[in-house]
Amino acid sequence: MNLGNNIKYYRNKQGLTQEKLAEKMGVSVGAVSKWESGANCPELPLLLRLAQTFQVSLDALTGFELNIQHREICLEKLKDLTRAKQYENGLEEVKDILKSYPNDFQILFDSARFFQLKGIEEVDKPSLSQAISLYRKAIHFIEQNDNPHVNQEVVENIIAKLLIEVGKYTEALEILKKNNSYNINDFAIAETMVHYLGQSAQALPLLSQEFYVLVSKFFQICFTFVQAYYQLGRLEEAGDILQRAWPLLDSFLQPDRVSIFDKLLVIYKTHEAVILQELGQIDLSAKALREAQKAALRFDQDSNFNLQGLPHFYLEDNYFVYDDFGQNSIKAIGETLLALSADASYKLWEQIQEEKHAKNS
Repeated sequence: MNLGNNIKYYRNKQGLTQEKLAEKMGVSVGAVSKWESGANCPELPLLLRLAQTFQVSLDALTGFELNIQHREICLEKLKDLTRAKQYENGLEEVKDILKSYPNDFQILFDSARFFQLKGIEEVDKPSLSQAISLYRKAIHFIEQNDNPHVNQEVVENIIAKLLIEVGKYTEALEILKKNNSYNINDFAIAETMVHYLGQSAQALPLLSQEFYVLVSKFFQICFTFVQAYYQLGRLEEAGDILQRAWPLLDSFLQPDRVSIFDKLLVIYKTHEAVILQELGQIDLSAKALREAQKAALRFDQDSNFNLQGLPHFYLEDNYFVYDDFGQNSIKAIGETLLALSADASYKLWEQIQEEKHAKNS
């Protein structure tokens, strides 16, 4: 037993100074110092309050049955059992670890993960229910968590997905809606509505939002691919990804209506022109820039960010669509060429602009 070291460890883990801990316990700083040095031992009521403050079991605090090193061994064991899918052979070991650490967030979380994967892979609802129970208990000790990628909302969303697996759809939906910051759960909500609750009509606006987000992100990824390949001198691969993206963009362009997809066309043709220029296909590069110019003028004359009426878009009136290509599409073409350091393409663009001005005058 090394109570003093354990008090110091858990105090530091909670981010408490000796002064702060003394204030919480209603004792002097000297008393805390003596506890940690081993010169004195807190009485049982204070031990209980210390365990409560540190959110650990009394056994964990006093070290009678376990110590910090043993806990790390148990955590590694949980990970090994889960990675190796030792669901049957490891079941009793997981239960023993939980008995030793009933109030430890990471133990609870990792054990829940073990039961979650066991339940999903073996189609075992009792294991899924056990996972839900452990995740819910873990939330009570969330302050112990030091993983920046995990918080209460993350744990609750995992619980919601497991509730769907065990057939508790309405309860899952309530959690997903509660935790839907920045529309992170839109698809999970829509999927639950369609697959399990027969609420397809209510799901369409959510599906539309997710659809637009994914389409928009798809093109952002493609254009970033193009820029990466361009910087690496891998021009054929840059052209290839543009060709693969074109059918999707073309499918949304409508001759009788301007939309955000016309703005995407401007961006697309600008990147295409740069790659064609670098490949030595000057005439095709000029053609792409003229198409970008035509699409930019069309969009700037009738900027339309309303997606309603386009195929598969059933959005609310207040759904907000924006782009970061610049307010003036014509100006943004030149700025993009400069940002890419595409000097030859920029000179070609200036010539095309001069031709346009001369024709208009």
